[in-house]
Amino acid sequence: MAAHAVVDGDEVRVRTIVYAPEGERRIGLDVTESLNGGYIRLNGSGNGADAADGAYPNHAAREIGLSVARRLLEQGAAELVSREQS
Repeated sequence: MAAHAVVDGDEVRVRTIVYAPEGERRIGLDVTESLNGGYIRLNGSGNGADAADGAYPNHAAREIGLSVARRLLEQGAAELVSREQS
């Protein structure tokens, strides 16, 4: 499995892919999600903060990650690799 995320303005683009062990099958997603209506920023506003007061960037990132994982599972990602191999 591989995942890559990039923040651009108030959006994050997450690209993921899960391969079967022999590479015969794969499931991938390319998702762009909004981050708290623009509250998450790469740089703070002068006080060293990474986000506006009251915004929780870790919570938003966690929710997006869980959403992507759920969608991969719904498409059958868990069946690509047996538990014995993981």
